[in-house]
Amino acid sequence: MSELHKFLFDGLPVRGMLVRLTDAWRELLSRREGERAYPAPVRALLGEMAAAGVLMQANIKFNGALVLQMQGDGPVRLAVAEVQPDLAVRATATVQGEVPEAARLEALLNVHGQGRCAITLDPKDRLPGQQPYQGIVPLHGDRREPLQRLSEVLEHYMLQSEQLDTRLVLAANDDIAAGLLIQRLPVEGEGNLEGQGGARNEDDIGLNEHFNRIAHLAATLTPEELLTLDADTVLRRLFWEETVTRFEPLQPRFACTCSRERVGQMLRGLGREEVDGILAERGDVEIGCEFCGRQYHFDPVDVGELFTPARDQPPHRVQPALTARRAACSQSGSSQSSHRRRQRGRAASCRSRRRCRPSAGGRCASSSGVRASSALSSRALPSPTTTLQPRPASASARRSPASTPRCTCGPSRCRPSATHGRSSAVSSTAATWSWWNCMAIGHSERSPNSSSL
Repeated sequence: MSELHKFLFDGLPVRGMLVRLTDAWRELLSRREGERAYPAPVRALLGEMAAAGVLMQANIKFNGALVLQMQGDGPVRLAVAEVQPDLAVRATATVQGEVPEAARLEALLNVHGQGRCAITLDPKDRLPGQQPYQGIVPLHGDRREPLQRLSEVLEHYMLQSEQLDTRLVLAANDDIAAGLLIQRLPVEGEGNLEGQGGARNEDDIGLNEHFNRIAHLAATLTPEELLTLDADTVLRRLFWEETVTRFEPLQPRFACTCSRERVGQMLRGLGREEVDGILAERGDVEIGCEFCGRQYHFDPVDVGELFTPARDQPPHRVQPALTARRAACSQSGSSQSSHRRRQRGRAASCRSRRRCRPSAGGRCASSSGVRASSALSSRALPSPTTTLQPRPASASARRSPASTPRCTCGPSRCRPSATHGRSSAVSSTAATWSWWNCMAIGHSERSPNSSSL
């Protein structure tokens, strides 16, 4: 498993990091197998770049991608390693021509002295007008001597850009890409607040004895030891006399950020005329990601959608599940409407409004046997599930039988509600129940003491 170990030297202005890319590096190489495989010197260069990119990304607090790019005039025209804030790494190279066996950096990228190394910090959430930060250094030293190792180029970059002493040890083969970084920490906060941090840093370059001692120890690490020994063994063998504080290891991984949407944006950037020319020549557009090897295909219909404004594109097909739900809702609504129409028709078919007497359950008690509608009632009918309670009587003033309102509907028409357990064979003279117990439609009630109630 790939691991990144951070550590500090107690009491000394020196920090360090050790990275070992195992599964992540093998996954990266597996994307370029067979005829697309890189030559051995190019694989070694990409492995060192991937390890260095992880070390540099973990060394800064930056919410964005760190891109390490090597460009030159040799058989390797371009080599790129990109590391995201979560230590997701990917790398690729463009090779043109024969690569000599055991070729070093000069033979790969700097044949005519035109090689460059660029480190770009690309913010993840750019503010309006914000541009990526980029630093570029040549592939030669201060005396114009060609640099033969990537570690020397990056040490020179750190010295020029950050004014910090740095020692890098990098190595890679087909199984592991590893790196060790030792760096002198900046001056303590008091000097920075006084505005003298820059001057003191420049004066301390190459003069700090603690960093020089630890850097000499790190330089004794051979590429074979770096590739074969685990992190605990490496740190114990190198710094057994120092007090080292180690932090929880992190886990770099291989990941590619390519997507069909990003490829479509790239095609829009080419322009409709250029893309149509490719379609006329080949019939479709095929684009492959150089980092992960994934292929993207765009036929004429896909290209037409790319260059058609969203407002002019045809609507998307409705999902079958959504269509079924809408149909069910429509059917339910039509069923409810049909049910209401049937109720109105049945109510209208009741021939005698005065004869229709609904009983329990809402059925018509007349001989026609047609359901009565509540809309025909001049008084709101109680629901069959509603239990009507008798009118409460006051203890001080109870209504006497003579003053109890009586129903005058007549014994042939008045039917008390069956929900109250009353018998339907009750004469009007014996109807002493309260007026709300009479369920006949259009009934009237009389009180001995009043003309109407």
